[in-house]
Amino acid sequence: MNQSILDSAVGLPGRYALSLFEIAQEEKNNNFIKEIDTQLMSLSSLIDNNNDFKSVIKSPIFSTDEQLSIMNDILETMKIDGIIKNFIGVLCENRRLSLLPDIIKAFHSFLLNLIKFLKYQRLRHIHLFLLILMLQKM
Repeated sequence: MNQSILDSAVGLPGRYALSLFEIAQEEKNNNFIKEIDTQLMSLSSLIDNNNDFKSVIKSPIFSTDEQLSIMNDILETMKIDGIIKNFIGVLCENRRLSLLPDIIKAFHSFLLNLIKFLKYQRLRHIHLFLLILMLQKM
């Protein structure tokens, strides 16, 4: 993994986001990572716009089972399953669901850094190719 992506894995939310990002990357499909990001951003929007949902995530008065049950209902309604559902289950079990908004931000940041890195690499290869062409014409 690119060092700039690793550098942004700061704190507990960053480490959780990096773990999720690495699991998503194992699929060897950048579209899968983008799908995960899109689903997470939808979840983030719901958190930002719904105070009841925000309190379920942030409040310690809800038990692990209650949080997990509520999150499963919400994820089912949003048609989110698989890797994100399992990941959120881990967050609930570890009493880390309150970190979800920061984890989503970190995951999105990892994806943006990866895209920037890939564009830079592509541009570097194009410059190298053009230089080789110029040298061949001499």
